[in-house]
Amino acid sequence: GIIVRNMRLVFVFTVLFWLSGFTLALGVWGRREWARRGAAAMLYLLSAAALLLLLFPWLAIPRPLVYGGVSLAPEFNAAVRTAAFVARITALLAGGLCLWWALALDRSGLRGEFH
Repeated sequence: GIIVRNMRLVFVFTVLFWLSGFTLALGVWGRREWARRGAAAMLYLLSAAALLLLLFPWLAIPRPLVYGGVSLAPEFNAAVRTAAFVARITALLAGGLCLWWALALDRSGLRGEFH
């Protein structure tokens, strides 16, 4: 897929994403307003990505191998369907947690603790 063809770009994006998250976490720990806004935006982004994975698990997991209605690799297809189910459950739980945390940072009484 697109990730395999652009592995270096995906690696650079992943490193930058984790460094940004680490920087924002340090800022939130220091009660900085810029970090609260950035962390809320990143958590909204993560919850949107989880929603995409919930709706379209084939973005991250290969599709079953079927040709003309005939399963070409039944064991592989069973494993892929199980992985898609697990990905959907994980995306539901992680997306809900990220959304809850983003709303807590963005719209609750926590806003007053940041300067």
